Amino acid sequence: MNRRKIQDSDEGKEARVNIKCAVIGEPARIFFELKRRGIVRSARDAFVQGTISLHEKVVARDLQLAQLKASQRLEEEQPRTHLGMGTGRLNPHAGWTLSGMKIRCKRQK
Repeated sequence: MNRRKIQDSDEGKEARVNIKCAVIGEPARIFFELKRRGIVRSARDAFVQGTISLHEKVVARDLQLAQLKASQRLEEEQPRTHLGMGTGRLNPHAGWTLSGMKIRCKRQK
């Protein structure tokens, strides 16, 4: 595979990648199934759609991770309430805990 690195000076130019490879096994079977169903028209189309789909999943995962980290930072920055009261965090096994009192939630079966 030939790769062309995009640099700041290349912003106006279109990126280009040449790929020449054989796909075997399960990915090849998936390709032929998608082609038979008319979802992709060619190997190039499958590669482009697959790359875009993978990129969307990675960006979504990165966003979730960033949201989790921001939430954890906020939680760490918030001072605990005075008079010894808890933070009211949800414990999925014991229900809500608030200043030592437990409230049990019935689980649906």
